[in-house]
Amino acid sequence: MGKILEYSNLGAPPADNDLLFMGDYSANASNPTTMRLTIADLNKKRNVDAADGNGLMLRDDGGNYGLFIKDGGNVGVGTNSPSYQLDAQASGDITVRIQSGASNDSVIRFDQSGTQQASIGYDDTGDLLKFNNATNFGGTQHLVINSDGNVGVGVASPAANLDVAGDFRILDSTYGVVIDAELADIHGVKSSGSASGPLHLNRNAGEDIWFMYGD
Repeated sequence: MGKILEYSNLGAPPADNDLLFMGDYSANASNPTTMRLTIADLNKKRNVDAADGNGLMLRDDGGNYGLFIKDGGNVGVGTNSPSYQLDAQASGDITVRIQSGASNDSVIRFDQSGTQQASIGYDDTGDLLKFNNATNFGGTQHLVINSDGNVGVGVASPAANLDVAGDFRILDSTYGVVIDAELADIHGVKSSGSASGPLHLNRNAGEDIWFMYGD
C-alpha cells in the first residue's frame, strides 16, 4: 500500500483525487485525525471478491438490491436470490432496454458453442422486427413484422397482413383452410403481377373437393 498522510485540517476541503479515511477515535476527542490517501498511492486491484459465501451485493441507500452476484455466479438485478445466470425481478412491471445508436440495429443473439444460431431484433433497414434462425441477422428473412403490423415469412417488405414467399401448408383435422368473407368480398386468387391467374385444386385419392355458398 502507498503512503498514508495525516490530514487534520477539517475546515478546508481535501485536494482533488484524495480519499478520506476516519480512523478509530475517542468520542471525547476534540480533534479527531482524518487520514488522507491519494488515488496515486493505491495499488490497482483487478478483482472484487465476496467476503464469504453469501454473495456480493450493490444496494442503494434504501437497501434495495441493484446488483447481486450469488455464490456460484448467478447475477440478480433487483433480487438477492437469482435462479439463473441473469435474473431480473421487480414487484411491478419490468422493462429490459436495448438501445442502439441512430440508424443502427438492436439485436439479441443466440449462440451455441461460439456459433450464432438465431437472433431476434430490430432492423433499422426497413423498420422491421425480425426473427432469424440463421447465422446472419441481416441474411434470410425468416419472419418479419413491419411498422404497419404486416407479417412476412421469407419476405423483407410484407405488403399484406400475412405475406408469404414460397409454399405453405395448413393442417387441421376438420378443415384445411377457411376463408371467412363476412365483412368483405373474396376477390379471388391470382398470380402476382397479373389480373388473373390459374387456381389449382388438388385432392388425395378418394377425397372430394367441395364448393359451398349461401347462409
